[in-house]
Amino acid sequence: MQCETVALRLYPQHFKHNLDSIIARHQIQLDARHRALADAEAVYRFILSAQAELGADTVLAAATALAGKPALPPGLAPDVVDQLPDVPGVYMLYGDDDAPLYVGKGSNLRAGVLSHFAGDQSARKGGLLTSQIRRVAWHETLGEFGATLLESQLIKSLQPAHNPRGRLSHDACSLQLEACDDGYVRPRIVLAEQLDFNRTADLYGLFRTPREARKVLLEIATAHGLCQSMLGVEKVTSRKGMPCCAHALGRCRGACIGKETAEQHNQRLMLALAQLRVKNWPYPAPVAVVETDEVTGVSVEYVFDRWCYLGSRAGGSGALNGVPLFDLDTYKLLEAYLRKPLPGTALRVLEPEALG
Repeated sequence: MQCETVALRLYPQHFKHNLDSIIARHQIQLDARHRALADAEAVYRFILSAQAELGADTVLAAATALAGKPALPPGLAPDVVDQLPDVPGVYMLYGDDDAPLYVGKGSNLRAGVLSHFAGDQSARKGGLLTSQIRRVAWHETLGEFGATLLESQLIKSLQPAHNPRGRLSHDACSLQLEACDDGYVRPRIVLAEQLDFNRTADLYGLFRTPREARKVLLEIATAHGLCQSMLGVEKVTSRKGMPCCAHALGRCRGACIGKETAEQHNQRLMLALAQLRVKNWPYPAPVAVVETDEVTGVSVEYVFDRWCYLGSRAGGSGALNGVPLFDLDTYKLLEAYLRKPLPGTALRVLEPEALG
C-alpha cells in the first residue's frame, strides 16, 4: 500500500502527499533520509502520528478502502501504479507503436491516471479504450497553473488521438475596425501574432482561424441587421448601387444602398462588437506568474508579455525555457488567472533587466 495514497485519503485538505511532504508536515525526525530503512521508519511514524490525531479506526478504514489495486490493461507495465506520484502534473497515455492517445492533467497524477482504469475495462473514457494503453509517462509541476499550461502545449505538439485537436497559433486572429473613405467603418481580420497587444487599440475577439472570425461576423450581421457586404462576409456580385442579398431578405437596413447612414450603421456595429473587445495588456512590463511548492519552497516563474508566453524558469532568475509564442489557449489561461488567481501562486511585474 502506498503511503502517499493513504495520506491523501486521511488528509485531503493538504495539497501534496509525497513522502517528503508527509515528513515535513508531521515533523518526522530521521537520521538517514532516502535509504530504504529510513523511508520505512518514516512511514511507520506517519501511521503512528495519524492514529494519534485521527484514531486507529480511521487509519485502518482508509488503508482497507485503498487495499485493492485497479485492473490494468494487459499491455501496460504492472509497476506503473507504484511509480505514479501524488503530485500535480500532466500525464500522457501511449498505445501501440508509442502513438499518443491522450494527454491529461490533475492536482494528483496518480488519481488522474488511475481514473482511466476504474470500472469496466471495456468502457470508454472520453472515447479512449483503456485496453489500448501500452505506456504512461508524466511531467510533475508545482501546481495547477503550470499543469494547465503544459497540458495545452503537449496537446498541440503531440496531437493525441482522443483529445480535442489543439491548433497551433499561426492562424489566430482578431478583428480591427478601419475607417473607409465613404464614412463607413469596416472590420478587417488581422493575425494575432503580428499584433502588439500593448499598443494596438480597438481589437474585437480572438479567433483560431480567419474562417471562424468570418463566421462570427456573419452571426453578428444577422442578429443585428447589419449589412453583410459592409462587414465583408457576403461576396458582392451585384452592380454598384444595388442592394445586397441580405437586404432583399429583410436582414439589412440598407447601408449598402445608402438607406442607412454611415453614422447609424457604425454605431450599431460598435454596439454589437462591444462584448468582444479585447483587453489591452494591463502592465507596463512583462509579468511572471510565480508558482511555489508549499512544502519545499521551490518556485517556477511563467513569464508573459503582451499576452504572449515567453517561457519559464526556476527560482526567478536565469534564461527562459521555451519558445516565445502567442497562443489563444494561453491567452485565455492568463486572462482567467488575472481575474481569479490560483492558490500557491503570485503575480510579479518584472523589471526590464530581469529578462537578461
